[in-house]
Amino acid sequence: MRSIGTYLSQVQKLYVVDNSEQPDARLIQRIRQMYPTVEYINNGGNQGIAFALNAGARAAIQDGFAYLLLMDDDSKAPSTLVPDLLQTALTYKAGSVGIVSAQSDPSIAGTDVQVVPTTITSGSLLSLAAYQSVGPFLDELFIDWVDHEYCFRLRQRGFAVLTDNRVRLEHRLGIMQTQKVWGVLPISWRSHNPVRFYYKVRNSLYVMNRYGAVIPASFRKAVYYDLLKDLVSIATVEKEKNRRLSYFFKAIRDGQKGQLGQLTQ
Repeated sequence: MRSIGTYLSQVQKLYVVDNSEQPDARLIQRIRQMYPTVEYINNGGNQGIAFALNAGARAAIQDGFAYLLLMDDDSKAPSTLVPDLLQTALTYKAGSVGIVSAQSDPSIAGTDVQVVPTTITSGSLLSLAAYQSVGPFLDELFIDWVDHEYCFRLRQRGFAVLTDNRVRLEHRLGIMQTQKVWGVLPISWRSHNPVRFYYKVRNSLYVMNRYGAVIPASFRKAVYYDLLKDLVSIATVEKEKNRRLSYFFKAIRDGQKGQLGQLTQ
């Protein structure tokens, strides 16, 4: 709720897309009371993040907008997020920018605009002309790597993917765990529940196979290293080891075969 107030005045219209299995009637009422110009879209259950992004994009296109700001519910915007990102999109190269994002990683310093392989959706400005050119977000991924797949597709079609390091976004990246292996060797990793872990592994392998030509080798190596670290954390420090390992190997099989969609347990 508080996050909305950080960027509401920067946009002409706000679409709140609800992916909840059971919508919170009180929260919806509060949003409508506090922000009467907001358009509430109920997806009728958890259809996945790609489905929600596409719902917002379709509504914005129908209303005649050229750009769509994408924000997670926990992201907070600086006061000039939209005008700064729009200025970058319009001045970089006319018509070439597919998506431009704010910098959400506090460990990265800089005052430049970077061409990047991929970026997260939250805190990014999407060109709806590019969206209509390359097609919608991939519903079959359901969750995780939806943003990466879309960025690689934009790059494949000749659109630029940018991060403006001058614009800073307050965004929660996930829970970082740190623990000593065998009481000696410290290991740090970003912990996910087993189902979310399945999507991460499956979708990363699928996207890497599909867009190999546009994925830099350094990015590919970083992804494989991250997956190896996940496997080590499962074997040494994570709980539910058997369930996680089962999902890990299922994710590898499904990712290689391109078997996507929502996981049925």
